[in-house]
Amino acid sequence: MKRENLRWVDHFPLQAVPQKLYTINSFDDNDCYRLFRFRKGQLRKLFTGLGVYNLPEWVVIDESSRNLYHREMAFLVLLFRYATAGTFFKMSLDGWGDESVVCRAFNFASYYLHEQRGHLVRNDLRRASARFPEFNNAIRRLVMNKIGNDQPLPRDAVCMALLMDGTRRDIAEPVDIDIEASSYCGYSGTHCVGYLSLVDPTGICCYTAGPLPGRDPDHVYVRDCGVNGDLCNAQLGQPIQYWAYGDRLFNDDSHIRAAPRSSRWYVVPAALQEEHRPLRSVRCAIEIFFGMIIVLWKFADYNDAAKVILCPVGRHYLNLVLLTNCYVALNGSDIAQMFDLSPPTLQEYLSFEWNDDINR
Repeated sequence: MKRENLRWVDHFPLQAVPQKLYTINSFDDNDCYRLFRFRKGQLRKLFTGLGVYNLPEWVVIDESSRNLYHREMAFLVLLFRYATAGTFFKMSLDGWGDESVVCRAFNFASYYLHEQRGHLVRNDLRRASARFPEFNNAIRRLVMNKIGNDQPLPRDAVCMALLMDGTRRDIAEPVDIDIEASSYCGYSGTHCVGYLSLVDPTGICCYTAGPLPGRDPDHVYVRDCGVNGDLCNAQLGQPIQYWAYGDRLFNDDSHIRAAPRSSRWYVVPAALQEEHRPLRSVRCAIEIFFGMIIVLWKFADYNDAAKVILCPVGRHYLNLVLLTNCYVALNGSDIAQMFDLSPPTLQEYLSFEWNDDINR
């Protein structure tokens, strides 16, 4: 979509009026959390940080038909569909507008969100690197609590600052033969796409690569997306180089450490396995973040909507990661409690100013 597709006008044609006008004020606090996963006050703060209020009150959601839609209503459509996996037909019955109009509003909001804030989840390592020493100290504390203060610190925990893992999300069976072959995962017996993520000890995902072929193992994801080089570039000029820690499927590199794995030619010594045991338990904290995405956003498991080529599967997943980060910034997470750290506030994460006295 080109930039001119985001143009807007200030007049409002009567044929584009939705059946009802839903804004944040149309819902109470409990309904906002149930339908959109954010409280009423949090929604106003979120929309401010995402730049929703920088748009005119009525935006053009489709350049060809020049349909107009209220700015708050368009992003409420996005959150509602992400949170409940509601169909456009069901939303049209509830008064959000015609099916085609609701679909265009959803696509407009998802594209705008990805274009404006997508860099925060694709690669935000440069900003996260400022807190790498703090992250490393938190990981050291947790590891020493697990093994005892009288034991030596494991070598791979000396400069460990991030948690790394891959995840796969099921998709509808592709029609294209090549995509069908590359997306079939023999381990799960389903068609899926993969993503590689780095999560810091505050529960914020600062790096996501994907979508990647579902048939490839995780160590291939590391090679294809170049995460080791991105970690190196984010720490240029720093005296201490920190690394990410992954599971046994990854390979060691200059900025990546992984738990050792046995093979038919090599058996990991028992002492080395015991050394990595507390690190593996610490690394599993990243699974909490992946679980939050599934629990908060039913759209992540809505396979009927995940049709490669027909819809932007990768864009939607990155938007879900971004919204999960915003949820963590507003409400905290179990990961931050585990490492005894505080996540950034929403103002710090999205880099905007907020005045509680302003009533939008």
